[in-house]
Amino acid sequence: MNISLRKVKVIFMMKLRMILANLSIMIGPLMALGFVFMYRKIMPSGGNAEEAQFMQSYFLQLGLLFNIMMTGIMASSMPLAEEKEKNTLRVLMTSSVKGSEFFIGSMAPVLLIMVIVNILLLPVSGVSGINIGLYILITTFSSLITLIIGGLVGLVANTQMTASLLSVPLMMVLMMIPLFSNMNEGMAKVADYLYTGGMSESIANLASKSADPISTHTVIVHFIWLIVSLVAFLYYYKRRGLDND
Repeated sequence: MNISLRKVKVIFMMKLRMILANLSIMIGPLMALGFVFMYRKIMPSGGNAEEAQFMQSYFLQLGLLFNIMMTGIMASSMPLAEEKEKNTLRVLMTSSVKGSEFFIGSMAPVLLIMVIVNILLLPVSGVSGINIGLYILITTFSSLITLIIGGLVGLVANTQMTASLLSVPLMMVLMMIPLFSNMNEGMAKVADYLYTGGMSESIANLASKSADPISTHTVIVHFIWLIVSLVAFLYYYKRRGLDND
């Protein structure tokens, strides 16, 4: 399968400008940074170094879950559903642009924004001395899985309303369960099998300078989610294409 890098670059720049100008899409990264900054200012960080480290780690996990889930799913599914709803995607597909070129060009700017925000969340949360290489690796891996899931939602949905209805339950499950897993044993068990749960655990381990921050279980769970979501996306794409009308 031949992919034109020139066409991918054109779509990349077009989508990047569209995303940056769309407040409904940018609300994800803005909320992630804003909530972490606000919570760090108004909530006590603890009376000792250990408690302060725990709170900073929790703020970081909160911001990452907001960014990866809200930005990842909404910014990948909503624009695709909007273009299908307005029939602009159908016009594009009748030109020389291939579906693979369109998808890569559309998802790459979202991933770039997510990675930048993930890195910015470190100083905003107050977490320091973290292994930045492993941090970028696990957060980017999780971001990539979310983009594929969001792309699948965009393929299934014919309208922006449908995309929103499908996105909200996914975001709630994948975001809220890991966020409150420390408070409920049942949620903790479910979080063990969510890639977002594994990411949150890895971030907590990285923040606490654990010798083995990313467990084998977390890696396996991430690869299972990646394979399943990718297979589901490719299956639906081959059956229906980008424009399923």
